[in-house]
Amino acid sequence: MHTHTLEAVRASRREAVRASLAATDAAEQESRLRRFLETRCGVLNEWDQRFLDFITLHRGERLLAATAGDGLEIVFSPRRGAGYWLLEIREGGSGKGFLGAQDARRLIDIARNKGLPTC
Repeated sequence: MHTHTLEAVRASRREAVRASLAATDAAEQESRLRRFLETRCGVLNEWDQRFLDFITLHRGERLLAATAGDGLEIVFSPRRGAGYWLLEIREGGSGKGFLGAQDARRLIDIARNKGLPTC
C-alpha cells in the first residue's frame, strides 16, 4: 500500500521549490499566465485580471519562479514579498491564488540560501 502523509507531500514540495527556484522576468511569466488563463478559464473575469495586474505591477522587476511538483507553479516578487500560484491537474482541473505572508517569507529564505536576488 502506497500512502502519502500531508507532511511528506509538503516536504516533497519544499524540496522541489528549493531545486527549481530561479530568476525570471515579467514578460515570460505574463505569456505563461495568459496561456494558463485562456486554456483553463476561457473568458477572463475580474479575478483573472488580478493576476495580470500583478504582472503589470512588477514589470521591470526581477521575479522568481518555481515548480512544486504535481502541476503547481509559483511566481514571486521577493522585493514586494508577494506572488501567486497556479495549479494544473492532469485530469483537467486547475486553480490559482495569491501567496500568503508565511509562504512569501519561506520563499525569500530559500532565495537567499540559493544566492538569488531578493530586493
